[in-house]
Amino acid sequence: MPGRIPFLSNDALRVLVVAYRRRRRRHAAELSAALAALAVGVWERFQFTDDRDDFVQDLVTHLLGRPLARCDVGRSPFAFLYTCAVRYGAKLREKERARRRRWLAYAAGAVESGRELPRVEARDG
Repeated sequence: MPGRIPFLSNDALRVLVVAYRRRRRRHAAELSAALAALAVGVWERFQFTDDRDDFVQDLVTHLLGRPLARCDVGRSPFAFLYTCAVRYGAKLREKERARRRRWLAYAAGAVESGRELPRVEARDG
């Protein structure tokens, strides 16, 4: 069902975060899988970007940084990381919208002055 976050219990996430911190990143694969499940759920609900895989990869990398270091395992780690994920996604969406607005302003100015717009080539190569 779209829009549902995969179930991650606070206890399971708490254990993963504590193990990740204590054992010097030995449980990175399990924690990354849990954060990827959270990221997929956030993307399915809000669709902050066009590409799901890029969003999930970028968000997991982000969450493994400062948000994970600041996560208080005594409280609700799921709620904290979910909130961080939603805020980060909103920031990505706003950056994309600003980039589009700048492009549209540039294109309107170029057309108005009679200049030709640059061609956009496929980057997949």
